[in-house]
Amino acid sequence: MYLTLRCSNVFFVEILENICCQYPCTEVILADWIKYNLPDGLWVYSLTSLMIIIWKSYTLKSLIWICSGLLIAIISEFCQSIGVFPGTYDLIDIVFYLLAFGLAVFNLSPITLKSISENRL
Repeated sequence: MYLTLRCSNVFFVEILENICCQYPCTEVILADWIKYNLPDGLWVYSLTSLMIIIWKSYTLKSLIWICSGLLIAIISEFCQSIGVFPGTYDLIDIVFYLLAFGLAVFNLSPITLKSISENRL
């Protein structure tokens, strides 16, 4: 999504162009939240889902890993706001992070997974 929806000002496009050649890219006109906020939310959702699937239960150690994607995303957003990381601070990004995290926890919580497996029997 980063490479196809947002060609300009994306670090990965610069890397591709420096490594091999010109990256053929055309800007796609979509709502800003789809281009800028949704990819970040999907990243948090996928990492949170992966951690829930790996750990399968909630312990203190597993909660730290399950929350790692959300923590990384929020810390990086904060670092953007104070100028430590390049980028633009966006409160809507944080909203998408929280929604994605909550959706992953709700969809893949051990209670939900247990009820799904019981219904299959």
